Amino acid sequence: MAHSPAGRRRIAQPSSGCGYSYVRMRPERAFPGGKAMTPISKEKNQKEQEAMGIYVQVSTTVDAEADAAKIAGALVEKRLAGCVQITPITSIYRWQGKIETAGEWRLCIKTRENLCKEVEQAIAALSSYSVPEVIVTPILGGSKAYLDWLEGEILKK
Repeated sequence: MAHSPAGRRRIAQPSSGCGYSYVRMRPERAFPGGKAMTPISKEKNQKEQEAMGIYVQVSTTVDAEADAAKIAGALVEKRLAGCVQITPITSIYRWQGKIETAGEWRLCIKTRENLCKEVEQAIAALSSYSVPEVIVTPILGGSKAYLDWLEGEILKK
């Protein structure tokens, strides 16, 4: 079994922010379930947003649950993430010319954009993969209570 599963190449282009560029989309309709959500957009209270930063979700995978727990614990302990969710997945990918299938553990890391470089460095240092996956996705909105909690749990920078 290969130890460098799918998505092991950086698919976004470097930028000055978190090391990755992404397209920022504006929500055009209500969020699923009709619950009150706080859209993160420059149109809404730009000073408040600049003060708290832009939140992102970083995704990575590892081949062992113990490695996932080690990375998650380190990120939360260093306050690089407010929360890391770990779930088992199956990946099908091409690696070194062969199609592989492997069980992996996905880490869903909640953080702020300006902490992405440190998150990526921690993942690279702790992952057993030669090319660890690091995918950064902007969080377009969320409940105010959750985003306030997240802000309180991560490094001020």
